[in-house]
Amino acid sequence: MSSEAKHYYTYILFTLTVGVLLLLNWLGIFTHLFGIDTAILLALFGGYKIYYNAISALFERRISADLAIVVAIGAALAIGENIAAAEAVFVMLIGEGLEEFASRRTRTAIERLIQLAPKTARLRVSDHGGLQEKEVRIEEVRERDIVIVRPGERIPVDGEIVTGRSSINEAPITGESLPVDKGPGDGVFAGSINNLGFLEIQAARIGDDTTLAKIIFLIEAAEEKRAPLERLADRYASFFLPLILLAGAATFYITGEWVRTVAVLLVACPCALILATPAAVVAGIGRLATDGVLVKSGASLESMARVNCFVFDKTGTLTEGKPVLTSVTALNSHSEEELLALAALAEQRSEHTFAHLILEEARTRGLKIGTAREFQMEPGLGVEARQDGRRILAGNRRLMESQDVEITPPVETALASSELEGLSTVLVAENGSIQGLIGIQDHPRPEARETIRKLKAAGIQRSVLLTGDRESVASSIGRRVGVDEVHSELLPQHKVDLLDKLRQRGLRTAMVGDGINDAPALASADVGIAMGVAGADITIEEADIVLMNDRLDRLPLLVQVSKAVVAIIRQNILVFALAVNLAAVLAAASGILGPVAAAATHQVSALLVVLNSLRLLAYGKFRQSRLVTRAAALAQEANVALWRYAELFNVERSRQWMARRRVSLIRWAGAAVALLYLLSGIELVGPDEMAVVRRFGRKMTPPLGPGLHYRLPWPIDQVTRLKPYQVQAVEIGFRTVGTEQSPGQAPASEPAAYEWNLQHRTGRYEKKQDEALMLTGDENLIEVNMVAQYAVQSADSFLFATTDPEAMVRVASESVLCGLVGSTTLDDFLTTGRPAIEDKAKELIQSRLDAYHSGVRVVAVQLQDVHPSVAVVDAFRNVSSAFEEKNKLINQAEAYRNEQLQLARGQAAARLAEAALYTLNRTQRASGDAERFRLAVEAFKAAPEVTQTRLYLETMEQILPGKKKMILDASKFGRRQLLFIDPQGVPLNLSAAPIEARKKAEREE
Repeated sequence: MSSEAKHYYTYILFTLTVGVLLLLNWLGIFTHLFGIDTAILLALFGGYKIYYNAISALFERRISADLAIVVAIGAALAIGENIAAAEAVFVMLIGEGLEEFASRRTRTAIERLIQLAPKTARLRVSDHGGLQEKEVRIEEVRERDIVIVRPGERIPVDGEIVTGRSSINEAPITGESLPVDKGPGDGVFAGSINNLGFLEIQAARIGDDTTLAKIIFLIEAAEEKRAPLERLADRYASFFLPLILLAGAATFYITGEWVRTVAVLLVACPCALILATPAAVVAGIGRLATDGVLVKSGASLESMARVNCFVFDKTGTLTEGKPVLTSVTALNSHSEEELLALAALAEQRSEHTFAHLILEEARTRGLKIGTAREFQMEPGLGVEARQDGRRILAGNRRLMESQDVEITPPVETALASSELEGLSTVLVAENGSIQGLIGIQDHPRPEARETIRKLKAAGIQRSVLLTGDRESVASSIGRRVGVDEVHSELLPQHKVDLLDKLRQRGLRTAMVGDGINDAPALASADVGIAMGVAGADITIEEADIVLMNDRLDRLPLLVQVSKAVVAIIRQNILVFALAVNLAAVLAAASGILGPVAAAATHQVSALLVVLNSLRLLAYGKFRQSRLVTRAAALAQEANVALWRYAELFNVERSRQWMARRRVSLIRWAGAAVALLYLLSGIELVGPDEMAVVRRFGRKMTPPLGPGLHYRLPWPIDQVTRLKPYQVQAVEIGFRTVGTEQSPGQAPASEPAAYEWNLQHRTGRYEKKQDEALMLTGDENLIEVNMVAQYAVQSADSFLFATTDPEAMVRVASESVLCGLVGSTTLDDFLTTGRPAIEDKAKELIQSRLDAYHSGVRVVAVQLQDVHPSVAVVDAFRNVSSAFEEKNKLINQAEAYRNEQLQLARGQAAARLAEAALYTLNRTQRASGDAERFRLAVEAFKAAPEVTQTRLYLETMEQILPGKKKMILDASKFGRRQLLFIDPQGVPLNLSAAPIEARKKAEREE
């Protein structure tokens, strides 16, 4: 662990110790040591660094911010506010710790780079006539030593590969995400990783001369330099202390209370003001360092925020600096392959870059290249080769003219076309006749055009291309990347002169370059930006900012972060350093904040400055996503279009009018804002409402009744209205939506009927399927709609026990309903069990809400629409039809059974009645016959003659049945009697009494 890290962790341990002891004192657990209050010891010994810095500044004849804190701590100890003094020291320690944390966060890139450097190296040495390996410390390596690097190891030095090929991971140094294939003759950087092969590297730069060491040095130098705004903030401390003392004296003069005076001194310390700029600058530098953008000073970052013009070098900056063969134009009926083979034959012994490109293209196409017997190099012109009597030339126009080769009109046309496209051309001639030409071009970087577009979107007004190349080439590159201006064929001094002209036009310039010829321009520009990988050492030295990975797409991020740094500095100064401290001073002077709270508030403002600045460490992480980037581009385009449209209304004249009246407008705007703020304290409470007032979060009593009231504006007083007498309702399983329509629209149509088997696609009913669909106790799907009506029972509980009472009532109602449905059968819900279910639901919901201390009284619970799920309507209909058919058959069977049973019972009763009647009839007849026989016997006994006569007549009737008969009786009494005999016979019911009567009558006669 480094000494700096040890110091940091020791500081953390010291701060924690002070905090623990302060807490023990406040709790009364450990309050005295050797008879002295521990709070006094903490205030004196815990703030030793603060006192040392304040006294040192006085010896240097300057007033520091620490002196204001010392005055506040001394005043607190003088009036016996020991805990407040100790707390001020503790919170100051926390603030310094957080500032150190922010600084350490920005040094993460440096520490990672330092860790990349290997501590040892493996050298190839001669030993007794053989070659051996020897591991030495990195300090013992010397230039031109051969260093051996095996697969997976880090390369310890900058150098050149002597033996071996491998894939090198240079992401830690250049930021390039893909490994780079390298072989003998290729350069490598210290700290990069050898992925595959065995390498022998000749050391070229060691120790502090390596690229890695230079990167570390640049970052450390960037942290040590400070921006002009930083020095301005330091100057504030020289008169801030007198203002603090003046505020304290005024407070004591007006109030006469030492406690308030000490609170003012504690809360007015200028720590937030002093931290405002360095915290933001350091965080901004750290954010850019994580993306390979090294800013040498805070002043460079501040200047970058004001840049509105970017100036680019061409070769190696906007272009890749690697020429590529782009076209082959064959003439005289030759093919491209024939022309390439001819050019390769001439160029095969040349060391020129163009020659290598032509030979590589010929080999790629698999062409056969002969061997030239004679070869001659013409410096600055081209080459001449001979083979089998053929004379071949390959070079520029001047070579052809010097060899008296005619440039025909087709060749002139092809040359003009190539120059228009910005190509460098190689003319190929055979035996004095041009056979074609080959075009070679340095391609723009893939990200160049998009970078220019993003710079414009970030607020850059002009983009300019400067180059010493030909005008045609420069114009072609300028069109392809989209710059606004192109200046070609410039010497280094011309570039400086052009930058001066741009500055005279009111533009603040940032120059981006890589070559030695760009160094004067980088030094002359407001901000110089160098390409770190391709750039020359002097260029990097003269630049203010270095792109370590040569990625132009980091420039828009650089602009955005620099502007964000300046915006954060302004926020820190205006909001946290001035506004918060001013409000805190007023609160302390009025007695709202005591010494302890004042110390905490002062340090909170400093902490807010640090935390607000730390946001820069994550700046742009989200905005770098493709979606957000595209949305920002569209917004910028819309903004540009809007401003163009607004120019039609003479915006400049309006701006000038506002500028002339700026002070007056600001004054009136401030007065209007203040008036609106004061009027915001007027509160109107309706007749059916009551209002609860909270002052700094504490509830005030009594609540406000209906009427017009005035309370202190927010954030001092917060007024919450509620309607305690209004019955409200939550709907479970559905929602009733409004049917209001815009003017001119037809009113929303209600459905013909709200039936459960219909989809409610119109009207005020909106189904909530996830709430309504449930499973009953007998495992049937059912959709239940319920309304729970409630009212406010306790206003305090209703407002403060939960953040969303309606949601709580809804959740409780839905939970209770789900439980009841799961324990009840479908028939109970659909038929007579609903009232009992509603009563039970009301009871359970009220019980739950009481357990939550919700302050809610459940008024009623009503089941609205209860039916099977529409999803199972068809199946439910089939089941219902089957049940109906089953019940019908059962009813028919029971009816038939009841009918037959009663019929059988009736028939049995009838048979019994008939039998009884028959028995009675037979019995009566027998009795009648017996009685008749008895009477007949008695009659016979009493009048045997009559009986004989009767018997005689009956006998005659039987003999002569159905015949009419007449009986003539010559009575002995001398008279004649006529007897009519009934066809059925003579009745036998002759009694003795008539006979006796008749006899008596006869006697009387």
